[in-house]
Amino acid sequence: MQDAAACRVDGKVNLGGVRAANKTPAGLKKRTMRRRQHFSTGADKSRAEMAGRIHTHPSLHRKIRQYKTARSGRELHAVLDASGCKSLHIAFECGTYSLMLTKRVTIYDIAERVGVSHVTVSLALRNHHRISQKRRKQIQKVAGQMGYSPDPMLGALAAYCSSNQPVKVQSAIVWLNHWDQPERLRGAYREYDAYWKGAEKAARHFGYRLDEIRWEPNFTPKRFEQILLTRGIRGILIPPHMVPPKWGCFDWNKFSMIRFGMSVPSPDSHLVTSDQLRAVLMAVKKISDVGYHRIGLVVPEDYDRRLGGNYIGGFAAAQQFYKLTPLPPLLIEESYYFKEPEMAMKLMQQWLERHKPDALISAVAVVPDMLRKLGYRIPEDIAMAGTSIDVPVDAGIDQHSEAIGRMAVGMLVSQINLNERGEPTDPARILIESRWRAGTSLPGKEKQARKSVSKR
Repeated sequence: MQDAAACRVDGKVNLGGVRAANKTPAGLKKRTMRRRQHFSTGADKSRAEMAGRIHTHPSLHRKIRQYKTARSGRELHAVLDASGCKSLHIAFECGTYSLMLTKRVTIYDIAERVGVSHVTVSLALRNHHRISQKRRKQIQKVAGQMGYSPDPMLGALAAYCSSNQPVKVQSAIVWLNHWDQPERLRGAYREYDAYWKGAEKAARHFGYRLDEIRWEPNFTPKRFEQILLTRGIRGILIPPHMVPPKWGCFDWNKFSMIRFGMSVPSPDSHLVTSDQLRAVLMAVKKISDVGYHRIGLVVPEDYDRRLGGNYIGGFAAAQQFYKLTPLPPLLIEESYYFKEPEMAMKLMQQWLERHKPDALISAVAVVPDMLRKLGYRIPEDIAMAGTSIDVPVDAGIDQHSEAIGRMAVGMLVSQINLNERGEPTDPARILIESRWRAGTSLPGKEKQARKSVSKR
């Protein structure tokens, strides 16, 4: 017996309709489009057994017409009524067999089942606020029961058409600044300003305007919430904050939001950040590749704790992976560097004398200046790399901050379009890969040694 794959589909489909016949069942509408598919098979018993593998479905005759042609006595034609028919009925010379087909469920089908308009169904499936929550849940439940899924081809076509239209500014996205000194957020940190620049470009691309709104000290949560609602704000970007903000009774369920990084623990929204753990692994590998093997890490312990321990974890893993001399990281509380710099310098001096690193990775912007005050030359005595562009050395990690800003806005616009508001059931974390910046603060060790000898 031949394999079932031997049943060849001729591939010819008549999209223009099938010639009317005397056997057309009553009730079929004349405008119905019919398709003719050609099947080649033999008329012997083995072909019947092969066709019998198709699942049998008895109630087909009201929708399907069968034709048998005499061409070689072997080719059979099955004509399918394409306007809602869910089964294909195939007549062989030795028997009749049926194949279940699946018709795509549309919003019109759901609307007819629920008893509402197709516009209401469309809005409900997108969680639009114009449809009540009760009605949304009802429609979404029925859609699930009917097996509805969006047509990806229509979605792609709609995206293509919209991409060729001029983008108009339709609303604003808010950059929420709750800093005690709001001007420092972007003025003192180049990394956070790069977040803004990337976010602003992406917002314009999607037809939005990016506005910075500052949470003034005299604002109550309800007043600030009302300011956003009055301005028609639906999306909020939450940039990093040095001190976790106190949001009070602010109702996040009225907004879509994205956090930058993990310094702000709530709301528990989706977030976009740099992959600091992989960035430190990359940095240690790059530094060891140019000849340094006593590599140290300077990072405030409380700062890294807020970030989930990524810097310390990545550094410990890198020392083990690359078989380096294990040096403990310098973990001074962040406040010492700014409020008690003399104490921070004293602790740093003790650590340097004890462990004698030949290269440092620092997450603290003031460390290069402290090293110089302690009498160390960069890179002659200690090579130096930063964990971000805010550390004033030219070698180190570039966290690709503008890409983080672009990604954050893309995610936020997606939530706005889907009417996803409040804290998600399953918060996601998007990690952006960092890049390495080579620079004069971290030359190759052999090159630096030759340079020192030549100066002598």
